[in-house]
Amino acid sequence: MEEQYLKILAIDQASSLDQLKRAYREQAKRLHPDRNASANAQSEFILLTEAYEYFKNKLEAPQEKAYQTYETPQEKAARLQYEARQKARAYAKMRYEEFVQSEYFSIYQSLKMLVDFTGFLLACLFLTFICFLLIKAGGILAPIPVILLLALTFPKWRPLFRILVYYDIADLWRAIWCILQVRLFQGILMSVVNLILVLTIVFNTLLPTWLFALVYAMILVSVGGYFIKKVPQFKFSQYLLTTSIIIGLFHGLLMINYWTSQDPIKETYGFTYHYERSSTGRKPTSFLIFENDAYGAYPALRIFPSVEETYGHQQVTLQIETGIFGIQVLKGYEFI
Repeated sequence: MEEQYLKILAIDQASSLDQLKRAYREQAKRLHPDRNASANAQSEFILLTEAYEYFKNKLEAPQEKAYQTYETPQEKAARLQYEARQKARAYAKMRYEEFVQSEYFSIYQSLKMLVDFTGFLLACLFLTFICFLLIKAGGILAPIPVILLLALTFPKWRPLFRILVYYDIADLWRAIWCILQVRLFQGILMSVVNLILVLTIVFNTLLPTWLFALVYAMILVSVGGYFIKKVPQFKFSQYLLTTSIIIGLFHGLLMINYWTSQDPIKETYGFTYHYERSSTGRKPTSFLIFENDAYGAYPALRIFPSVEETYGHQQVTLQIETGIFGIQVLKGYEFI
């Protein structure tokens, strides 16, 4: 029985669980009844899944419950085969779209696929960049030694190209969709978007810092209180996503105000530096202090991307505009 299963999966007894999953996944895409019109596709798919389930359960045997360790080898093999066959028949009845949402196309597999694609693309970009530098330095024939070296060492880096064998573009999009449905990832992604909006919109909006802090604190505390009181099991991923969405809505209003601003007014101020201590003494920073303490209540407005751009200048001209909600924003600046 095991020999037949090994032959079906095209693996050997020494194969790891990861190798088993990879072998099964590749053949399952080809044999699933929804994607294979041959008369024996269903029976072959059932047998393939049965073989996979058998070896998966066998490899995961150390995690089984204690009472199962008292089975004889024959009883255990019979039980594993029966469980594998039942599960195989259930998966064979699934539509392909449902099948790809099963454990075989889990979050782990999706992440692994994305890592594989990223590694492959980075390797290709690196090799292309090296060849470009060699051509620029030594002409069109310069990359030939590198190409020969890559050819001689192909067995060492060949695993990078397994992505072309095991996956296709449809799998990549499916993996991305799978990851996008994970609440923790959604929360992290939304948090990154909020951070970008803070740096590009919030910092350039003329509202007091304490007001922003108050709004953020109210959102975090209110949502946290609701979850503790109303949700039976507190989940950080759900809390992160909810707070990120509400903060994102607040940022969205500020973004609308920013992009609809008009009536520009230009104001020019002399400035001095805010210094910080370093090993070589006092060092100027990009946090500036305007004359007459202008915009003293808006510290974020006086932080510039780089201190180097201020060198050699004594004044800065700010372009202030008023948004649709009547809130002023900084739309540009120039050191003079």
